[in-house]
Amino acid sequence: MDMKGNLRGACQQPGCDCDEFVTEGSKIRCAYCEHGPAVHQLIPGATANNAAAADFANDPDLKKVLSDLKTLSTGNTGVCNELAFSQLLS
Repeated sequence: MDMKGNLRGACQQPGCDCDEFVTEGSKIRCAYCEHGPAVHQLIPGATANNAAAADFANDPDLKKVLSDLKTLSTGNTGVCNELAFSQLLS
């Protein structure tokens, strides 16, 4: 992710085999290849928020909780909400 929150892919510098722009701390350059973000492919429409949402949505624990809630959803939302909250905290 660059400083503007855009995800960046493979480095476009000839001869570079870097697959993804990765930063460490407050550094601006890629931690893998040391090239700047502008040299890495911009992934259109992809932002850090989208990536975080995708990671969250693909979390196996979350999927299990949602599956359990779907099974238990018989109109008693208080019990479902309490179960979801307790499972997410564990």
